[in-house]
Amino acid sequence: MDASSRLMPVEKTGMFSGLVLDYLSRQPQLDSLYSHPVSMNGVAQAMQVRSAFPTNRVLLHQLLTEAYAGKASPAQQQHIDALLSHNTFTICTAHQCNLFTGYLYFIYKILHVIRLAHTFKNEFPEQQFVPVYYMGSEDNDLAELGQFQVDGVAYSWQTRQTGAVGRMKVDKPLLQLIAQLEGQLGVHPYGASVTSLLRACYQEGVTIASATFELVNRLFQDHGLLVIMADDARWKAAFQPIMMNDLFQHDPERLVSETGSMLEKGYKVQVNPREINLFYMSGGIRERIIRDKHTWKVDNTDITFDKETLMQELNDHPERFSPNVVLRALYQETILPNIAFVGGGAELAYWLELRSMFTHFQVPYPMLILRNSFLIYTAAQEKKLQSFQLSVEDLFLSEYDLMNRYVALHSTNDVSVTHQQTQVEELFRGFKDKAGAIDPTLVQHLQAMEARLQKQINEAGKKLLRAEKRRFEVQKAQLLKLREQLFPKNKLQERYDNFLPYYAQYGPAFLEALWKHSPGLDQAFILLSLNAQ
Repeated sequence: MDASSRLMPVEKTGMFSGLVLDYLSRQPQLDSLYSHPVSMNGVAQAMQVRSAFPTNRVLLHQLLTEAYAGKASPAQQQHIDALLSHNTFTICTAHQCNLFTGYLYFIYKILHVIRLAHTFKNEFPEQQFVPVYYMGSEDNDLAELGQFQVDGVAYSWQTRQTGAVGRMKVDKPLLQLIAQLEGQLGVHPYGASVTSLLRACYQEGVTIASATFELVNRLFQDHGLLVIMADDARWKAAFQPIMMNDLFQHDPERLVSETGSMLEKGYKVQVNPREINLFYMSGGIRERIIRDKHTWKVDNTDITFDKETLMQELNDHPERFSPNVVLRALYQETILPNIAFVGGGAELAYWLELRSMFTHFQVPYPMLILRNSFLIYTAAQEKKLQSFQLSVEDLFLSEYDLMNRYVALHSTNDVSVTHQQTQVEELFRGFKDKAGAIDPTLVQHLQAMEARLQKQINEAGKKLLRAEKRRFEVQKAQLLKLREQLFPKNKLQERYDNFLPYYAQYGPAFLEALWKHSPGLDQAFILLSLNAQ
């Protein structure tokens, strides 16, 4: 497979929020919301701060050794053992255990942390850097995690199980999805290989968390990636003091709300904290814990606690308490010797709200890195665009602006009304000069007349452009069909497609190309051309 790439500035894609763009450009109003700039100096700073924090490396080593018993590749075993050293740090990304990885960006995140571990090692050869995927296995949004798209075909897991998706088990309806995928993907060179991989990982009776662990492990074990499944009583026991604070003092709500109030003056706030930011998990439930004066209730159940019984429950069964989005980041950074977190635009936006909470609980705040984003296309698709005298970058325009650009390039008729608008402006300038000398009150009347006339000329220009566009209906249909291929349902590929059809077409070389063409610390959008040999 041949692959080539070029970088596109993030701000030119039109796909990222103002908050993320201001963070990437280091706008001073955001300086208090992060700790380390995205640079090698920032990496050095993060390592220094992290070295002073008492991470329980023995527990980390123990739990990873158990998780990888008989499964660790040489690279993974080396990383597991290296974590006992205070000279070893992690680079982490996090995501829920979406079925069969869900969206493409799941894969992008993981490959980005792998690339960064190599990049940091080259810069700091005396230290060790371990790429980590932190699995959010406690999410209970099955409607989101149980759906995915493959070549435009929608799949949905129809199960009756409830509660945390990671604790659900592979059942017959899920196995039926694999059978359907086998028929769809089998026509591709690696179709049989990838469906065999799914069957090996998603075996009936296995939890979704374990199946996701197995899938990610088989795809990335040679890179030394480690998967953290933090739904474990021993890890949560280490987080008990902060969970205790959240249940009884509610400091996370206060701190994050204060930052949110500051941010909402110029940006859209991404996350709103609750008084209690923990769920209660037991059996098939994962429900919010709600406080009512001296009573704590598990929402949508008849489970209640007073202060003493709730403290006892937390001490005896910490695994029954599940951090929400506000506390998950703090939990992750408590148990890992982490120096950098790789996340999407929405993730970075809510992490920026959390800095004061990290400071309060004296947990190191990592460097925040915008994850890689790719637009994948073929040489044939690019050649078609070139026949229109357009580039891949032009497809990031809206349909309206894209067609305006096409017409401007190809029209033999002048549909611009700029000249006429300039003439009107000059004409009325003379009128207003005369009127001002005779009766200044006439100037305002002439300004209103000019505005009405300019509006009419502008409307006439739009009609001319629409009429001219009708001459290009065939080309428009071809161009928009191509745009739909690369931006399905007007979305980025990464937020619509699954990795399966790409792997079925290109095999392991697909993952290798993504890894090779990751720009590491450069925050840019990657335009990636893939062509089968």
